Amino acid sequence: MIAPIVSFIDDRLRPTGRVQGVGMSGLKGVIAVLTCAVIGTLSFFLTRPGTEVVTGPGPTAAASTAPVSSNPAPSTRVPGELVGSWAGTALGPNGQQQVALTLKDGVVGEVVGESTVPGSDCVFELKLDSVDRQAVFVTERTRTGSKCTPSSGRIGLVDGGVRYSTRTPDGDTVSGRLSKA
Repeated sequence: MIAPIVSFIDDRLRPTGRVQGVGMSGLKGVIAVLTCAVIGTLSFFLTRPGTEVVTGPGPTAAASTAPVSSNPAPSTRVPGELVGSWAGTALGPNGQQQVALTLKDGVVGEVVGESTVPGSDCVFELKLDSVDRQAVFVTERTRTGSKCTPSSGRIGLVDGGVRYSTRTPDGDTVSGRLSKA
């Protein structure tokens, strides 16, 4: 890395000891800047996130037999505590409304239940999008009814009941607490 710089300097030296157009103090400054640039570049690439710098001996045979992850794979099934029929009152952009829903066992990507708004002709099927420990995330699709607005949301366990919370494509939310029916 330094050899090309030294060669460049040797080619440019005059008998006066000056590099063409640059004094010796200027040359020292150029070398200092180049050295800092090289060190800075190396430091950046060696310390950026995701870069592994090995400073000790490599892994031992005992280390290579350890499990890769102690976290279990995420569930893709509806939690058993959520399976069943639920009913209650939810608050939405048009005020309070009754909500009834039924969840059955199923996996991500399947239709796992239906929801209704009693007193209307809207019936929605619930497609399972994802699952966490005590909640499911679903997308409602209109099965039957007129002037029905499908939504997507979360149905999660809370103190012996479920919290129902959805959002329509327009950004309106409907949420409430439902109890086992």
